Parts: sequence; C-alpha cells; structure tokens
Amino acid sequence: MYEIRLYVVKTSHKSDKTIKQLEILLEKKIGEDYKMEIIDVLEHPEMARSDKIFVTPTLVRIFPKPMKKVIGDLSCDEIILNNLGIVS
Repeated sequence: MYEIRLYVVKTSHKSDKTIKQLEILLEKKIGEDYKMEIIDVLEHPEMARSDKIFVTPTLVRIFPKPMKKVIGDLSCDEIILNNLGIVS
C-alpha cells in the first residue's frame, strides 16, 4: 500500500487538474493500492514545514520508506512513477 501526500494551493485552478491527473495515473498503475492525502499548504502550513515543502505542487511518497518527492511540474507520468519508485 502506497501512502502519498500531494501538497498544493487549492485555490489554484491548476491544482484541480493536477489532482485529477494523479488519481487517474495512480489508479491505472497501482489500482486501489494507494491512499492519497491532499494538503492545502495555506490551510496546513505546519504539515508543509514538517515535510520540508517549499514549492507546490509537491508529491511525497510517505510509505513505503524512504520518503521520496516529486517537486514542481507533475505533467510527465513517467517521471512521477520513476521518482516515486512505482514500476510502470
């Protein structure tokens, strides 16, 4: 089971598109074997500080360890999967 956090600014129009794209990609590649938590950095700055998030969007694989991050542009599926350690 993958545990993933997506840090975004929800007031951004891009964040809705990013969330939907990630849901489609993850369901296509790993089925229901993941849990994605979406964190609005404006509502929960303490969580962003805790995970050392300075840029949005940032995708963080919390589990399995070690933690891995994809920062910034999340438009390339192959880069996302490789950086999260998900075999495509």
